Amino acid sequence: MVLAAATLYLISLSSMHSNGLADPGGQGSLSDHPSSQLTLEDPPELQSWLGQCLAQIEADPSRAHVQAQIRRDTSTGTERILANHCLGLASVAMQRWAEAQRAFTASMAEAPETEARWRARLGAMAGNAAFMAREAQVAIRILNQAYLDATDASAIELQAHILVDKARVLVHLNELNAAQTAIAEAKILDPKNAEIYLLSASLMRTQGRLEEAQEQIELALQLEPAKPEIILEAGLILMLDDKEGAARLQWEKLINLSPNTPYSEIARDYLKQLESNTLDEAL
Repeated sequence: MVLAAATLYLISLSSMHSNGLADPGGQGSLSDHPSSQLTLEDPPELQSWLGQCLAQIEADPSRAHVQAQIRRDTSTGTERILANHCLGLASVAMQRWAEAQRAFTASMAEAPETEARWRARLGAMAGNAAFMAREAQVAIRILNQAYLDATDASAIELQAHILVDKARVLVHLNELNAAQTAIAEAKILDPKNAEIYLLSASLMRTQGRLEEAQEQIELALQLEPAKPEIILEAGLILMLDDKEGAARLQWEKLINLSPNTPYSEIARDYLKQLESNTLDEAL
């Protein structure tokens, strides 16, 4: 909605690039992928002030951050909850992850228990912000509560999203069996969510299970054939399976379909490394 998930992907991928783009196959690139739950979806009916604050994030996140702080400190009840919500989103836009986590957590804690879906989404955002702040254990705890709230709300797709977010954190903690379990549960809840199969394919790739990874990425491509991160992963799996020509075709397709995305930047770098015969060594 207001804070595009693509912005957050760019933040993560820029960090990956600075750490050595030739090594995206490590678990860091899989686990550090920011979640789409760091966006605002399905909130209660927006009040006029909140709408203005969210719009301000696009133009001037620092100003929105100050406005949200003032509103939070001078209001109570629902207005304070919404102020913390906007403060969290402004903090995300500024990459102030710990502050974002505190704002989302405060908003979630004060939200009525009858608003389980809203609490779950706030919890998902808080958990992901905690993870981006390098507080993985805190993230797991928050995401577990968010999952319970989503279950209470019968929000099946949200449950699946939270399980995917949790799986990323578990990969970071090297708890791979638990991550696989979370992904398997997410597939049952939301079998048409391409992101779940993408994460499954990435995890299997990092474990060297290339045949299974290929099966998972093909399922993701069937669901969202033009999604750049899926095409990028498909090329990686093919490259690691000694199918350089097919990998090259995937990355060239990605560049043609999405030329101005961080994923196309990575694809261009891979192709350059292929030309210089350095990609095999890097992977």
